[in-house]
Amino acid sequence: MIITAGQRIKEIRLGEKVIGKVMQGDKVVYQRSRLNIPSSLSFAAAGESQVLSIGCAAGQAWTFDGLPAGWNASAVSGTGPAQVTITAPNNTSTQAVAGTITVTGADKTATCTLSQAAGAKVYEDVVIGTYS
Repeated sequence: MIITAGQRIKEIRLGEKVIGKVMQGDKVVYQRSRLNIPSSLSFAAAGESQVLSIGCAAGQAWTFDGLPAGWNASAVSGTGPAQVTITAPNNTSTQAVAGTITVTGADKTATCTLSQAAGAKVYEDVVIGTYS
């Protein structure tokens, strides 16, 4: 919670129990801020798109970074719950691709590991000829 000069905090009570706090002033505070994303996403070697579901409070701003080189996302920041499409290109390498994206929103951070299967080595057609 960020408190600046001139702000007052009021408690919300249910009987004797404090169930929340609100702030009077010029800053918006999301008392119930949350951030939920899948812990991992796996992509086919041929490339594909998958949806990263970002669960957070309405009005809560979020950003993310850490996509592997050449990968794309439909958005890297937003406000409120979202569905972000992540696209992995065709992996033409014989090495698997891995990465970790970090999503940050309000006072929360969440990570999602990304993996893509290794591509296959492609050889040219074999030509058999006769020699004289």
